[in-house]
Amino acid sequence: MVIVKNIVYVNTNKLINMITDLIDIFRQNVKFYRFSKNYSQEQLAEMCGLSTRYISDIENGKYSPSIPTIERIAKALEISADLLFIDNPKAKKLSARVDIHRKK
Repeated sequence: MVIVKNIVYVNTNKLINMITDLIDIFRQNVKFYRFSKNYSQEQLAEMCGLSTRYISDIENGKYSPSIPTIERIAKALEISADLLFIDNPKAKKLSARVDIHRKK
């Protein structure tokens, strides 16, 4: 980032990569914390007042929810919203399809 006469110039590609990484961290963490609570997508959706499809789309990176929606998801998962944006190595290890009914 370079500041010239009160104008900020940002490397656009770097910014896009940072945002993409944050979205990936968020979606992985939603799935991880949902799984750790043993909630299905349907259960989480109901607790948040959202559709199951929307929860699925969030977890698959198709949608980026609003701040109020992020807060509702965090409340349903009984965690602080900021935890959804912290890189979590355990969240990265979840498989693409998670069966909450399998034995742990």
